[in-house]
Amino acid sequence: MAIAEFRFLWRLLFFHGANAYMRNAELILFFFYKNFLFTPPHVMFSIMNNFSGQTALEEWFIAGFNTAFT
Repeated sequence: MAIAEFRFLWRLLFFHGANAYMRNAELILFFFYKNFLFTPPHVMFSIMNNFSGQTALEEWFIAGFNTAFT
């Protein structure tokens, strides 16, 4: 009886595997986009402040942004 149910396993794995692949691909593209937008202001801020180590954005803002949008 249990062997007969394995015929549905391939379709289930392919469906959920494709969905997981699309979700991961979208998340990776979002990370690239976010880093592309966050990096230039930090570089410009560092240049303007003579590389003092001060950050342009607060740490809680960056962590909250990652938490809210992922």
